Amino acid sequence: MSDAERRNLLAHFREEAEEHVDLLLKSLLGLEALPGDDRVVEDMLRRAHNLKGAAKLVGGAALERLTHAFETILSEVRAKRLAPGHDVVDALLESVDAMRNALERLMAGQSQEGSEDVVSRLLSLAASAPGIDDRLATLLPGLDPEIRDVLTEFQKSQLLLARDGDKTCWEVELESPEAEFSARVDAVYAELKRAGDVVSLAGLSPRSNGHLRFTFLLATRLAEQQVLELARSLDVRPIDPALPPPRPRQKSPHSPKRWPGWSSCTSSKR
Repeated sequence: MSDAERRNLLAHFREEAEEHVDLLLKSLLGLEALPGDDRVVEDMLRRAHNLKGAAKLVGGAALERLTHAFETILSEVRAKRLAPGHDVVDALLESVDAMRNALERLMAGQSQEGSEDVVSRLLSLAASAPGIDDRLATLLPGLDPEIRDVLTEFQKSQLLLARDGDKTCWEVELESPEAEFSARVDAVYAELKRAGDVVSLAGLSPRSNGHLRFTFLLATRLAEQQVLELARSLDVRPIDPALPPPRPRQKSPHSPKRWPGWSSCTSSKR
């Protein structure tokens, strides 16, 4: 795309985005006055979704994150898991202001950072809705119970947001000799951050044969094959928690005992 074509695209986007943001503000004020009006919620969801898609098209990462989190809250309101009280409406109003700021930064060619606090507040509200553990179990049935049990409510909400945003989630296991472990963790963490969002650092497993094991929880837009190739290059084991855990096999009493060895990529999923 030429510079002239991008300027023209951004000009059209700005006009559309400003209309969406203005109407979101108007609808929020109406929601505060009539909290039981489902039509207002549906209209806002539609507008936020359209704005998110347009922001993604023009590279407006901050605006995309904000509208996605905005959608998440409204989805909880529509499902009657969150009441549109003052705290919810105030957070949504704050996010609309942040959308305006993100739009101005985008048009000025400035950094797409700066909206993280607003997104965090929205995700924290979403996490306060009941049933988050059940939804997480439905979306990620194979998630290691030891990891699930140490996730904060905010991290659980991040995973749900990632899944709603068409990202995939992966457990990424690293095993290394103890002497090399710290350097390996730092190197793998840096590469995973480039690939997506590291939602959780799940911590250490006990030593085994002089080795330590560490698990990251990654949310990414990379395709499955790209994740597997990245894992191979990093010598880590990716596990897809969206797949249910396999049932244990019944072993024949006459079968020789086999000890599962460490494999970096040959078994990518449970």
